[in-house]
Amino acid sequence: MCLYLQKFFRIIQYADQERWDNLYKDALLQEIEEDILHHANAFVNLNQKFIQTHSQKRRINMCKAVEKLKQECITKSKTEIALNMLSEGFHHNLIADITRLSLDDVLKLSTH
Repeated sequence: MCLYLQKFFRIIQYADQERWDNLYKDALLQEIEEDILHHANAFVNLNQKFIQTHSQKRRINMCKAVEKLKQECITKSKTEIALNMLSEGFHHNLIADITRLSLDDVLKLSTH
């Protein structure tokens, strides 16, 4: 199988199984062609912003890209948890302690 297809199918497999760590641990995927992600996106709905943000000269550094995506997911999860806690009436300081968001961030969320 050609290298392009190997990369393509590995990306689909890892994304489908939500094994994001494997995307940057897999030596074959350390640098991939940008169009592979666009083609894989048709099958596993990769985030277009993720692809655009990490494209450099039509190649993507997967280590940096996946690490940033993980951090974005963690932040999103923290925000969702904080919003749920706010709707249940939890105190702002407790929400900040549990989610590890700053108190300012929690206060901003409470005004929305």
